[in-house]
Amino acid sequence: TSSGIYYALFENDIGCQVTSDSLKIIIDTASQGITYDLKYAIENKPLNLDAREIADSVFWNPGNQLNTTTIFHPTFLGTADQLYIILLKSAAGCVTVDTQLVRTVKAVEIYVPTAFTPNSDGLNDLLRPKLRGIARLYYFKIYDRTGRMIYETNMPELGWDGTFKGEPLSSQAVVWILSCVGLDQEKYLRKGTSVLLR
Repeated sequence: TSSGIYYALFENDIGCQVTSDSLKIIIDTASQGITYDLKYAIENKPLNLDAREIADSVFWNPGNQLNTTTIFHPTFLGTADQLYIILLKSAAGCVTVDTQLVRTVKAVEIYVPTAFTPNSDGLNDLLRPKLRGIARLYYFKIYDRTGRMIYETNMPELGWDGTFKGEPLSSQAVVWILSCVGLDQEKYLRKGTSVLLR
């Protein structure tokens, strides 16, 4: 059950002993496969993709629109949506299968909902930007009507849950502002309002 260096010891009836050559044995199990978050690419602009570095080798299939298929961080460049099957192979030969879907857009797209309902029903509970063709979010900030900043993040997958310092806020309009850079290397600044509905 344990990886290590193993050898056999042979002994005859009169006590003579000899050992075999040693052999490195690797005990391993495949990891659970996962589906990565959807990625958006701008048509014909490079987008870096990332596979989990949990194996000794990787293979992206198909190789369409990738600069290579055998590294953990290839670059996508193309005009068509593509679903990739990522084969992660351990030193012991165990294979984990992950998937990555890439969708293409013609230009950077930035959306922020005009309202959200943080009532823990699993629907529209967070206020967060929906970004397509973005390389990096510098910040997403939310202010109340008095101008007090009540939320800030630079991680687009996170979102505001309608609380401030752990306390839920009442229904109100809030102002948001975000800054980001696109895969086209252009900087974008957007602002608007959203309504918190209780």
